[in-house]
Amino acid sequence: MIEHLTLLLPQQQLTFPVGLALGALLGGIISGVIIEYYGHKKKVDEERIKVYSRLKGEKFLLSQLFQSTATYDIYIQVNNRLTNDLKTKDDIIKQFDIELRRSFERWVIDLAKSRKRFWKDIGFTDILFDNLNINEIAGTIEITENAIETFMDKLDEETKKDPFQWQNEKLKELDGLIKNHKHSVDELLRAIRSIM
Repeated sequence: MIEHLTLLLPQQQLTFPVGLALGALLGGIISGVIIEYYGHKKKVDEERIKVYSRLKGEKFLLSQLFQSTATYDIYIQVNNRLTNDLKTKDDIIKQFDIELRRSFERWVIDLAKSRKRFWKDIGFTDILFDNLNINEIAGTIEITENAIETFMDKLDEETKKDPFQWQNEKLKELDGLIKNHKHSVDELLRAIRSIM
């Protein structure tokens, strides 16, 4: 059995007990693995914080964009109804209609971009937080977003006897849908926060 390990270096000869040499080698390997593990864990923790922060910010932006886009759609419907009732389109009404539609189109584009970023971060969350049931929570968020989309899709199909009363009812209904969406995103944020 080998009891000593001899290293021949230029102008030196070092002799070590084999156990000490193997211990040093294993210690170096284990230290490297531990350093790598904690370095990776730190990077994952940093990514988790970034995704959480982005989701929190997107929650507010999405709520505002859903609110604004649907509100403009309601105003467009009321304006259409009023102009049809008046059987005239004077210059003021035409200009108002053009401005409403331009704003609405900008809100729709901004909403689409925001939703893309939001759902991309949901995907990152699914990867970074493997012990969360992201699919279930994301399904709830998707249901609330679909409810808002359905609400908006049906706006131009509805008949409006009194446009202003209809507008107030729809704005109130929209507020409830937006609150549901915020609540479902809050559920995701609470779940993430609980394991950070």
